[in-house]
Amino acid sequence: VWALPLLLTLVWLMPPWCNGDEPNHMLRVVELAHGELLGQRIGRNDAGGMSDANVFVAATPFEPLKFHPERKVTLVMRTAGDQAHWGESPSLVGFANTAPYPPWLYLPAVAAVVISQVLGIGVDRSLYLARATTALAAVLVNAAALASARRSRYALAALAMLPMTCSLDAAVGQDALIIGLALLAVGWID
Repeated sequence: VWALPLLLTLVWLMPPWCNGDEPNHMLRVVELAHGELLGQRIGRNDAGGMSDANVFVAATPFEPLKFHPERKVTLVMRTAGDQAHWGESPSLVGFANTAPYPPWLYLPAVAAVVISQVLGIGVDRSLYLARATTALAAVLVNAAALASARRSRYALAALAMLPMTCSLDAAVGQDALIIGLALLAVGWID
């Protein structure tokens, strides 16, 4: 009951594109939204797929915030990030660290991106929708884990509410569902 409002608050409070590898995760999500399930080798030492390079356009204004918690989001950054819109056709883009990840863990974010593209929502705003759907999916899986657990319920609840877990639950990426499914497996075993 209280986890979803907490995570949705984190979705909006975390600076855009500043969670771990969020631009690359979003590129993977966009690749999946275009129907490409597998990444591909690009050149000799890179990987990626057919995605939308406008993700980089939306993320670039927020680069000065990374690893600098004393810096804050400015109106100039927000305005520049809002200028990026989904491109007409995907192009080959490198995102080596997220290209090999399995597609099913990105499904909530993929649904959000498809809805965003149909409605004409910009890249930066689509990030928030993808974060929110990932958070909702994480809450549902974690709730199922807690409902199935008996002796380990309090330990699982503590793990699900750790600050890093909450941060990953409120970000675009596969980590939220990996953690939730691990907790669900422990709950079922218990």
